[in-house]
Amino acid sequence: MKEVLNTIWRDYHVRRTISLDTAMRLQQVLSSMTGINIPVEPEDKYVSRAFEIAAKTGITVYDILYTVLAVEKNTLLATLYETFFLDLRIFQL
Repeated sequence: MKEVLNTIWRDYHVRRTISLDTAMRLQQVLSSMTGINIPVEPEDKYVSRAFEIAAKTGITVYDILYTVLAVEKNTLLATLYETFFLDLRIFQL
């Protein structure tokens, strides 16, 4: 959710491609869908493991949280962040 909200914020505040009213409406729509149409996985279940890996690899906790979640859920991790992908391969994550 925070990533989508950050994109909405950026479109309003930085890119100036949407109005404040539109940004607020988008936030409300997103909030109404959270937990219903969009499942939310609590991060606190994965923070300890993510911090451990981040400390060993130098990759941010924020980025490693996605990796840990994918491993725990036995699912694929998709990223367009090439250096992150290469870091995961180097550390065999």
